[in-house]
Amino acid sequence: MKSAGAAAVVVLVVGGAAIAWQQLRDTESPAEPIGTETDAAAASPTPLVARQAAVEAPRQERGPAPEPAPPANAAPAPAAGAAGPSPAAPPSVTWPVAPDADLRGRSATAAAAAPAPAVAVDLAFQALALVGVDPAAEKTWRRAIDDPNTPANVRSDLIEDLNQEGYTDNSHPTQVDLPLILARLELIERLEPLATDEVNRAAFQEAHKDLLEMYVRLGGAPREKK
Repeated sequence: MKSAGAAAVVVLVVGGAAIAWQQLRDTESPAEPIGTETDAAAASPTPLVARQAAVEAPRQERGPAPEPAPPANAAPAPAAGAAGPSPAAPPSVTWPVAPDADLRGRSATAAAAAPAPAVAVDLAFQALALVGVDPAAEKTWRRAIDDPNTPANVRSDLIEDLNQEGYTDNSHPTQVDLPLILARLELIERLEPLATDEVNRAAFQEAHKDLLEMYVRLGGAPREKK
């Protein structure tokens, strides 16, 4: 009887220890959830790398995803390798623009090739102030206005300015200047029929009109153009 009681006590002690140990495990290490990725991978007969390759294979067969279509009003894209439009050059901010060097060279060559006037322009205008007074100056002036190498605008000014140069007061001629005005009127009347071109002829007519008005205003007797 003592042996049976002792055995029962041992069974109770061992059973209590097992229950206590099971409770301690449950407290420190909770059960892992069922259906985790680790369990699924371990349970699956196909390795993970093989499954990923199976997923990517249909994508490779379909090819890359198509690019979105551009808007209807968008400008067409340039072809591959084609150069796009050059950016607009910034507007020039300086003025005047320097002429091209080649143009400067051609202008200089043309100017050098053109024959020079027989009388320098400055000398011709100095002679103009003495026309009607000094025969030598008048001769120089005539060479200048009859020379085709003298620019047309210079010839015109040399004739029309007979009413502005050579007086005691060029801005306000007086009766003292009447003999000079008359001498120039007579000179023009002689030279106009001999004018070398229409430029000189028109300038003679303009100068005669202005000189005649001056002559009459200063007290000269009215006269007809001869």
